[in-house]
Amino acid sequence: MKISTFFRSYDFIYCCLLFTIALLLRFPFISHPNMSMFDELLYKNYVTMTLRGEPSFDIHPPLAKLLMIQVSEHYDFALTHNKVKGMEPFGEFPYVPLREISALFGALLPLFIYGIGRKIGYGRKVALVPAVLVVFDNALIIYSRVMLPDMMLLTLLMSGVFFALSAQNVSGTKRALNALVSILLLSSALSVKWTALGVAFVTLLLFIRKHMWKPVVGMFVALPVLYIGSFMLFFQFFTSGGQMLPMFAGSDDPFNVPFITEPAFPHGGNIQEELAFLPVLHGIILRTNTDKVIMSQVFHSKSAYLWPFGRSGILFWHSEKTNALISLTGNVVVWSIAFLLFLYECIFILRMFLRKTLAECDDYEIFLVAGYLINFLPFLFIDRPMYLYHYFTALLFLFLLVPKILPRLSRDLLSLTGRKKFPLILLAVIVTFSALCFITLLPTTYGFTFFG
Repeated sequence: MKISTFFRSYDFIYCCLLFTIALLLRFPFISHPNMSMFDELLYKNYVTMTLRGEPSFDIHPPLAKLLMIQVSEHYDFALTHNKVKGMEPFGEFPYVPLREISALFGALLPLFIYGIGRKIGYGRKVALVPAVLVVFDNALIIYSRVMLPDMMLLTLLMSGVFFALSAQNVSGTKRALNALVSILLLSSALSVKWTALGVAFVTLLLFIRKHMWKPVVGMFVALPVLYIGSFMLFFQFFTSGGQMLPMFAGSDDPFNVPFITEPAFPHGGNIQEELAFLPVLHGIILRTNTDKVIMSQVFHSKSAYLWPFGRSGILFWHSEKTNALISLTGNVVVWSIAFLLFLYECIFILRMFLRKTLAECDDYEIFLVAGYLINFLPFLFIDRPMYLYHYFTALLFLFLLVPKILPRLSRDLLSLTGRKKFPLILLAVIVTFSALCFITLLPTTYGFTFFG
């Protein structure tokens, strides 16, 4: 579709509606609470210590921090950092603009989900289904309202998938341009968190499946170049180098151990030192992720086996005065039913495999199934604390898969019951309970005691 045609189409109207509703659910009262939630305090400290030229340790690549630092530099505030963990007031720190950036990414995310739906063959109204699920998901709303990198990560990943799919149906310069944009977005996502590798891998498989060999080569070039480049940019803030300082005082910082704090950062601008330090830093990151003593001091959440049901147990914020709280919990009804639909999909694929009739599953359906499995199953075998937000990428693939499963399930229910209205009645019940769950979770989504 040409750009000029898009702006005159129903697709544009639907995107405007999605974007507007997403903004209305993510931006209001974004300054509340004016205290740190979950890991926000870590990123406040990263920003202030970096602007002071003091290196600190993080297990993630630095691209999201670079964005936060660039925005924070436009504001005047004291470069002090909190040395005690907890829910601390932000003071003069510009936390609101940084939360707003996250909210903007969160509002853009459903647009790319809608776009992916259209690219894989969904009609306009069908493509709205996964996009609406993203717009109204309580857990995704919470993460769109905090100063954390995950919403930036998800939007980069899904926009990368969108442009990869866009490259499938065009040729020549348009195909090359769409593939290039996809690769750059996925490379940027990898520079935010390593978990982006899952989506990069399934996108690579898609390129291979479509015999797009130039994008395949391009991914192997761009991913490491942009990844290393993000570190090189980050090192420029530390012209004097120096050892990595503890983030918090004493035992409050599990990273305050010799193998982390003793190695010295390179002098910013010295390319030879910077390149030599990269393997050292990544060795420290890998050791940190597998160190049982360090991981025993990190906050533990519920098992990854409970993620598909929206269970988390992560308290983001709590007010002792009003007893209001913000707790990371997904819509239990939507998440649970989506997962049950996925189990039904697995049974269907197994049945088709045994009958040797896998032709009923198109490439995009297999792509979505692979996207879900690759971005969820590995977490079941990782021996370190993992959290509900690690499931978000898999969840997006699952939401995209739902419209492919529902018609098939509807036919099976119709053949079992013989009642034409039964699937519609069941869908109406599910939608009703999903809406009730969304409303029930609003107080713990926004941190207000709406109902006293």
